Amino acid sequence: MKFRLLTLTLLASIAVSSAIARQLDGNKKENVYCNPLTLNGRPLDYDSFNLMSRGTLALVQGNPASKNATPIPFRIYVRRAGVALTQGAANYDREFISITIQTVLALARPGDELVVEPVRKSDKIARCVIKLKNVNWFMLAQDRC
Repeated sequence: MKFRLLTLTLLASIAVSSAIARQLDGNKKENVYCNPLTLNGRPLDYDSFNLMSRGTLALVQGNPASKNATPIPFRIYVRRAGVALTQGAANYDREFISITIQTVLALARPGDELVVEPVRKSDKIARCVIKLKNVNWFMLAQDRC
């Protein structure tokens, strides 16, 4: 009797979790990867990204490594001690599809945060906050063979 009750409870919970999973998948409109940022058309490497990084930053929907990735309009700014800096290209009022990152990082300091926010609310899962760091010259000098 206990075995039947346990089996029925287990089957009911599997059915409910399956229904919830289907419902969540049905509501899913956007396909945003865990790393939606690209630098020069390649997925952003957060470990090597720093204040001296150069290139074109973009936010994409889909696999950033594929040519089918579609751009997401975004706002970008630098935040220092919880306050957004509104000087230069790092301005919350402007929208971008891509931006030259060195123009945004020109006023940034180590410890600041680079905030990339999608314009559309449906893309809000792609929001990224990156803690900015200086170049680690020691790591660059190491032989990585």
